[in-house]
Amino acid sequence: MPSPAPFPPPRPLRRLRLDADLLIALRWGSVLAMAAITLGFPRLLGITIAPLPLLATATFLALVNGAAMLLRHWDREPIPAMTQLMVDLLSWSIVIYFSGGATNPLISLLLPVVAIGAAMLPTLQAWLLGAFSILTYSFLWNFYQPLEVKDATIAVQLHLLGMWLTFLASVLISVWFITRMTAAIRIRDQALARARENEIRNGWVVSLGTLAAGAAHELSTPLATMKLVVDDLVEDAELPPRTRQELAGLKLQIDKCKSALTRLTAEAGRPRAEERRQRRVQDWLEECAHGWRALHPAASIALRIDAEAAGRLVAADVALEQALHNLVDNGVRFSPEWLEVSATVHGPWLHLVIADQGPGIPEDVLAAAGQPLPVHSDSGLGIGLLLARSAIQRCGGQLHLAPRHPRGTDVTLKLPLKDC
Repeated sequence: MPSPAPFPPPRPLRRLRLDADLLIALRWGSVLAMAAITLGFPRLLGITIAPLPLLATATFLALVNGAAMLLRHWDREPIPAMTQLMVDLLSWSIVIYFSGGATNPLISLLLPVVAIGAAMLPTLQAWLLGAFSILTYSFLWNFYQPLEVKDATIAVQLHLLGMWLTFLASVLISVWFITRMTAAIRIRDQALARARENEIRNGWVVSLGTLAAGAAHELSTPLATMKLVVDDLVEDAELPPRTRQELAGLKLQIDKCKSALTRLTAEAGRPRAEERRQRRVQDWLEECAHGWRALHPAASIALRIDAEAAGRLVAADVALEQALHNLVDNGVRFSPEWLEVSATVHGPWLHLVIADQGPGIPEDVLAAAGQPLPVHSDSGLGIGLLLARSAIQRCGGQLHLAPRHPRGTDVTLKLPLKDC
């Protein structure tokens, strides 16, 4: 028997996309800062700076950032992070060269660029970026265009103000960047945890599928023999009507078992990536309800379909139908006098609620319902719930259990609608 359809993999953390987002946002901040240094600070602080080289540098950096945004939008291969950070470092070096070189407190803004590179880049590239920044600082120590301060008495105050602004910018950049990276790492860890859980559950379901295939082979012959015996007994004209009715019910159950085994055998040779059929909710549920009532003629099974849900489309396969059947069958087993299946629409989701008035699901099963492996229970619900949840998750849905007051259980299936 082939392995069951894999669970939908957790949405991967796209490290390159995350890095691109961070660099693009920080680079726009750099462009704005360069524009402010060129156009606003000289007049405000009474200093003279050559505007054309600085504006050209800011324009070039904006064009590079625009290209990076377009590549990200088109899902193309992004500009390598090393190249982007080198451009950032070189651009700030040009700005600092024309605004006092190493005497300009803004030279400390080279440090956040190196820190970001150390967090993003491979080890060798990070060291190369650090070495380039040291060479740039050394060059700016000796070669630069000095600032012309109109009032020399405020030069010290301007330097201190520049140091404060540089410290403020470094703190803001560091905190913003580190919090974003920490959040991304947390999301990645959660995705990995879900992947491990799905892997454990997939392995268990594969093992169970192998056992089921063996059981199908072993049970096919005894069931065929039982069916022949029951068919012969039903034809006996001397049987009392009550016995004949009970034999008819037994024959129906045998046919159900043979049908399940036949379906299991057929599914064994079919790829599990099969395309699911899109069904109208009303047609699908009424077809399922016909089968439920045929198997449980003495039970009271009500089907209530909301008018909004009746004509909507849902993707249903054999595994999902079997999961729904197992949940209904379990409800009938504990609450044959009343069971209701209702269908309503909530946004892009179809909510199927199976409500019964039975004794309720044991606490140990409820507590472990979301675990990757089944919990042992005297009611035998652990494996059934695991298989049902697995089939529903493979369809992109969810399964929730909740106690019903004053007694009973509400089992809710959330299935994605296909016509949203």
